[in-house]
Amino acid sequence: MTTTLAPPGRLSPVVDLPDPFASLPRRVVAALLDTAILSAAAFLLADGPVGRLPGWVVGVGWGDARPLSGGAVLALGLLLALQAWTGATPGKRVVGIVVVRERDGRPLGPVLTVLRQVAHVLDAILLVGYLRPLWHARRRTWADSVVASDVLLDHVHRSTRGLATERLWVTSGAWVVCGAALLLSVPGSRGWGGESHPCEVPAGAGPLRGVAGVERVALDLPPRTEETRLGLSRATSHEAATVAWTLASPAPPDGTVLVSTVHDEHGVVTFEDRLTVRDGGVVDAEGAPASLVRTVPWDAFGPFPPTWGWRAEVVADGRATEVCSLGWGAG
Repeated sequence: MTTTLAPPGRLSPVVDLPDPFASLPRRVVAALLDTAILSAAAFLLADGPVGRLPGWVVGVGWGDARPLSGGAVLALGLLLALQAWTGATPGKRVVGIVVVRERDGRPLGPVLTVLRQVAHVLDAILLVGYLRPLWHARRRTWADSVVASDVLLDHVHRSTRGLATERLWVTSGAWVVCGAALLLSVPGSRGWGGESHPCEVPAGAGPLRGVAGVERVALDLPPRTEETRLGLSRATSHEAATVAWTLASPAPPDGTVLVSTVHDEHGVVTFEDRLTVRDGGVVDAEGAPASLVRTVPWDAFGPFPPTWGWRAEVVADGRATEVCSLGWGAG
């Protein structure tokens, strides 16, 4: 019996698909760009420290050492939202990567995005989790494995899923945001050291400036620094100054008022504190017992470089006597 074999069918060509997974260097650059955005937001929107949040960047697990302001927290929330619903932050768009679910290739959504961010704490332990993409088959960190996410090259992801190419204005916008953030992340600082400016009675002399019962008053200034980026300045030290009064024995008569004021270069008062002598001690404006050491908020001295004046005076029997004054930066 003769068996006739049909000619072999035409074989399909072997297609060499590109590796879809993002490399560690790309991920690091994207994270650094996003951290620059957070740093710029913390600088521009500084409104007082609120603590630190888990770090966004590949590193030691905690973000910028600068305390995050409320505005910077909002910026972090915006970055998380962009990643949750579009798969990419501005930094990721610049380097061309996207974070998606393994099962369907879609963005993670808000719940998994936040969980993945929290899981980066695992990656920060000895940096092992952040380095794991170097040997993992799908180049995953521990956080990626926790939520089953993949970080893919955006152009490969789009071609394999038949998605449209990223719009030019979206990519351009990401470059502009990241570029501006990088420029705003280069700080320059200046400042002055702490100083004490006392006005006191020499040993054996009479009362300070002839005011009975007052021996000394001093303004103590803490060290102050200011950071400048792209011509914009923010104070980085919020310590208060102090004004300390020293009374003699006997103290000034009851009803004597100790007044301390700070004014700007135009003579506008930016801070005023009044103490009233009562029974050998002092009371504040509400009549409560008070300390002779008073605090002056750091912002009373105005922007950097400072131009301000300080004056201490005593009001007795309706007559004001200046006992100390100091000017800074005028002229």
